[in-house]
Amino acid sequence: MISRWSKGQSGNPLGRPKKWREITALAQSHSVEALERIVEIMRNKRSPKTALRACELILDRAFGRVPLAVTGEGGEGPVKIAYEVSWRHSDEGGVTLDLSPKKEPLLLEAEEIE
Repeated sequence: MISRWSKGQSGNPLGRPKKWREITALAQSHSVEALERIVEIMRNKRSPKTALRACELILDRAFGRVPLAVTGEGGEGPVKIAYEVSWRHSDEGGVTLDLSPKKEPLLLEAEEIE
């Protein structure tokens, strides 16, 4: 893969479009009302499933989502994916990056450097 930009050149020199900022501001202006509505739904005793989902939304926004465990076949241990990464500079100033899956993962241990 060859980069389309020269070293030091931004891939998005104009930044996000103005409309993006407008949409973000509009969403933020309704955030208190939206949270109040979710709390109303949470307190609805007639629909426990909907109330539970509202609780999840509130907790996810307040404390972050709980990380999901990724396990191997049969549910044991984490999945280990190893890639060999190499890159080379081209004459045009771009970079070619190669990500190749390895058959036998190389397991590295990190050590704290003081």
